[in-house]
Amino acid sequence: FRRVLFRSPERSGRAKLCVADVQEIHQRYKRGGITQQQLGSEFGVSKQCVQYLLCGKSWQPLYRMAVEEKIAEYRRQLAPEDESC
Repeated sequence: FRRVLFRSPERSGRAKLCVADVQEIHQRYKRGGITQQQLGSEFGVSKQCVQYLLCGKSWQPLYRMAVEEKIAEYRRQLAPEDESC
């Protein structure tokens, strides 16, 4: 068997962003008031790069973690509160 290990995209020789940058892009876009083009210009990447980050086409492990966090938060909101008698 061949073992395949996860490699962070930031370890690629072509990467222009680090994990902190990707997380900041997600947070700032989620807050609103800024376009993908503006974020791309600020971080030195294209609008398409930002778009791929936000929809999960690149940096997939971080995207999956963000989705899992949203699902967990949603489940916490739906869970009935413990009502003691």
